[in-house]
Amino acid sequence: VALRNLSVSADAEVKVVQEGGIPRLIEMLHSADESGKEQALLALRNFSTSPDNASKIVRDKGLPSLVQCLRSDDDKVNEHAIVVLRNIAVHAEVDLETAREGGLPPLVSLLRCPDEQVQEQAILALRSLSVNHMNEVTIVNDGGVPSMMELLLAPQEAIQLQAISAVRTLSASYENQAKIVEQGGLPLIIGLLRSPNVQVQEHAAGAIRNMATSVNLKAKILESDGLAPIIALTRSHSNTAQEAALASLFSLSFDAGALVKLAEYGGIPPLVQLLGSPNDEIQALSAGIARNLSASQETESELVEAGVLTPMILLLSSPNKAAQEHAASTLKNLSASAAHKVRMVQEGCIKPLLQMLPHPDAAIQEPAAVALRNLSVSADAEVKVVQEGGIPRLIEMLHSADESGKEQALLALRNFSTSPDNASKIVRDKGLPSLVQCLRSDDDKVNEHAIVVLRNIAVHAEVDLETAREGGLPPLVSLLRCPDEQVQEQAILALRSLSVNHMNEVTIVNDGGVPSMMELLLAPQEAIQLQAISAVRTLSASYENQAKIVEQGGLPLIIGLLRSPNVQVQEHAAGAIRNMATSVNLKAKILESDGLAPIIALTRSHSNTAQEAALASLFSLSFDAGALVKLAEYGGIPPLVQLLGSPNDEIQALSAGIARNLSASQETESELVEAGVLTPMILLLSSPNKAAQEHAASTLKNLSASAAHKVRMVQEGCIKPLLQMLPHPDAAIQEPAAVALRNLS
Repeated sequence: VALRNLSVSADAEVKVVQEGGIPRLIEMLHSADESGKEQALLALRNFSTSPDNASKIVRDKGLPSLVQCLRSDDDKVNEHAIVVLRNIAVHAEVDLETAREGGLPPLVSLLRCPDEQVQEQAILALRSLSVNHMNEVTIVNDGGVPSMMELLLAPQEAIQLQAISAVRTLSASYENQAKIVEQGGLPLIIGLLRSPNVQVQEHAAGAIRNMATSVNLKAKILESDGLAPIIALTRSHSNTAQEAALASLFSLSFDAGALVKLAEYGGIPPLVQLLGSPNDEIQALSAGIARNLSASQETESELVEAGVLTPMILLLSSPNKAAQEHAASTLKNLSASAAHKVRMVQEGCIKPLLQMLPHPDAAIQEPAAVALRNLSVSADAEVKVVQEGGIPRLIEMLHSADESGKEQALLALRNFSTSPDNASKIVRDKGLPSLVQCLRSDDDKVNEHAIVVLRNIAVHAEVDLETAREGGLPPLVSLLRCPDEQVQEQAILALRSLSVNHMNEVTIVNDGGVPSMMELLLAPQEAIQLQAISAVRTLSASYENQAKIVEQGGLPLIIGLLRSPNVQVQEHAAGAIRNMATSVNLKAKILESDGLAPIIALTRSHSNTAQEAALASLFSLSFDAGALVKLAEYGGIPPLVQLLGSPNDEIQALSAGIARNLSASQETESELVEAGVLTPMILLLSSPNKAAQEHAASTLKNLSASAAHKVRMVQEGCIKPLLQMLPHPDAAIQEPAAVALRNLS
């Protein structure tokens, strides 16, 4: 007792150690006298607060004796032994030595000691020792969890505090989390979130933070009504409690149901307020939760109404990188909803988002670009972006190594480029070379969007030749063979537009565009096939290109498309054949490729465009005697006669022209008359359609030369209309009318 009393003096402490007092005190721990043992422990308790003495106790083999004291029936011996072990553990690395000496099982047993002081010291010791993972496993395996769960309900605040602190440490392990839940610990921990003791709240929130990271436990936390007290802690004056609560909410906020409940329990306003916290971790976690809320259609509007836009805009320029990332993503999510676009522009999103475009971090740059892209469909936003110098910044992004960021910049430019002013601005800001460079990307989406921007620009600005000068045509031709259907379709669309310019057309053909287009005529995708035949039609206006199309085996493919179920495909195919039928060298090839039958079939089409192109092709071909015979054989005369009454002047005139050529052939004239050609031709003599009128006069002239038709022509009333043509000022009508009258006379 005297040594114990003196041990509180520094001088006495030194003397005791110098005189070999520590080994003697350790020897006393083996005494059968519990009172003497207690006094020795009290002295060692005082001495062990010194690092040197703590180490000396370990060197003098004091650990086994101290552990043995943990098994004493005397509560005071237990208590003091625990404190000595704790003091030693603070100053010497003896966590594992304590375990090796068998110290953990008796400490776990002492958690159920009826003496509160022993309980408190035991839980304190175990909490310290459990920082070591091997000790943690042993504590759990030795039944430490059930005892700790009981202590969470202790009426003594000090014990409860140490118990929840130990549970928090154990809960860092997924295996221990499962055992805590098995032992009914989750509702107890959630209950302690409402403790009046702030430290208890902090540790309970820390335990929930650990457990909320487990996919399996998120639902259990929600089922155990954990959300409301967690939300309540976001208003705590303790940064530690706030931070742990927010970290828990962040983990839980990846669950759609949790987001809805968070809004229902009034969790959004405090979160928005915490976006302005000076604590970086609190600010970042709040921004992360807001980001998840912004991704849900059920909570995004409430988030905006709570005033999230202003702090998020401020966070874009924050040095807090995590918060900055979340802010960019939140604005990206909100910009996808039409309901928020105007408000975002009004609250000043555009300029800060534009300032993020050169950001080196793709996690910030990309969502900023997406937000601008989404907002760019709004006229107000479009104006703001241009005013704030957004187009040059978007063009700069096209040189980024990040393909995703490049894609978003292109999508924004795609929206902006639908405006003539913006299209011109993109050109003035040297956007064409950058867009052309994007055509060489390995990313199909980048290719696709770059093509569309170029197409939009071409519609509004005269850049056909500039695109060619910047080297845009070769990569466009190459992209015709891209495996991505969208890229193929956009590439063929762009080439079709650009090929309207003759110099571009020549370049496209010389760069191998024709073979690729021929392949696309066989594409299973109707949209690609349509754009391909449209481009081929444009190219086929040139005799040089017609020859290349035929060389590449294109003629049978085009003829095949005359039978397409798609009317637009039929129209363009017929247009291409119309162009090619004007070539003397290709007429025979069209006939040899069995082109006549499908052309004749299109004269019955409900599409005026297809009809007109088919009739124009037949008109060109009808100067060939063999073609006329086949036309008759394939049943082409009746629909032609019917079309003489068409209200469409071009169709009417072409039909009359073909009939004129048929009337000049002895092999087809009779069939023409039998099909009823005389009546419509007589009517056409007085038509305002001059071309049809000329053809009608010539047809009647031709038919009047055959004795087989004279009587019928007179009977059907040809004489008077022909006589009325004699004073006609146009020799092309007057002369054949006079010849017909002479023949009939």
